[in-house]
Amino acid sequence: MKHKIVHGILVFLCLFCLSFALVPSCIYGIWNIGVLFLYAVGIAFLLLLRFYAQISLFLKKHRKIGVSAVILFFLAFGAFCFANGILFQYAYGKQPSSENARDTVVVLGCQIIGDRPSLSLQKRLDKATEYLSSCPEANCIVTGGIGKGKQYSEAEIMKRYLMEKGIEPSRIYLEDRSTGTRENLNFAMSVAQQNQLSTHFVIVSDNYHQYRAAVYLKRDFSKTAAHLSSDGPWGIVPCYWMREVLGVFYLFAEGI
Repeated sequence: MKHKIVHGILVFLCLFCLSFALVPSCIYGIWNIGVLFLYAVGIAFLLLLRFYAQISLFLKKHRKIGVSAVILFFLAFGAFCFANGILFQYAYGKQPSSENARDTVVVLGCQIIGDRPSLSLQKRLDKATEYLSSCPEANCIVTGGIGKGKQYSEAEIMKRYLMEKGIEPSRIYLEDRSTGTRENLNFAMSVAQQNQLSTHFVIVSDNYHQYRAAVYLKRDFSKTAAHLSSDGPWGIVPCYWMREVLGVFYLFAEGI
């Protein structure tokens, strides 16, 4: 019975990891460290399934190695849970307050397709639209430059989308030079200062992205922000979330 339960768990974990590595890489053409990590972990679970009997026998004969392996597993699992807790805290725990209705909304850049925002970017912009509609005194900075092979900047496409949703163009400011998250925030701060906008930001991005944005804002400007999180397409969220989990450890190490 015990072995059946372990087999069932391993099968589930293997299918989960490989499925959510295959979807972004094969359907969306996304290759990042999160995808590679899911492939690696999925293959590791597959090998555990294949050689489960031999591994069990080896660990019974070498108990010290078995105990060490269990300790390492729980340490890794604890670190994984810790990193996820941080991501969830910034994704959903730092919502904007109605008392700060003049805060500047900063929508972080994301992929565009032709002259339209991708599904992930649409979800970000819909979140921004909700906030801007409920806080008519707030302004918005849309961020993102012209990607390789693109005709339009991400910021320009984002402004068009917000205008289609009824947001007045006078409330939307463009930051159309950046190529990454840190530049999104640095150049957005310059736009805010140049146009005398509030430098207290409401950062709009995917849930998994918020912690990294908060770290950069704190390191570069010693500022905190409120966060409005969108939920990306289900098929690609696990790989991006895993990428950011690994990023938590990288940012911690970088800051030491």
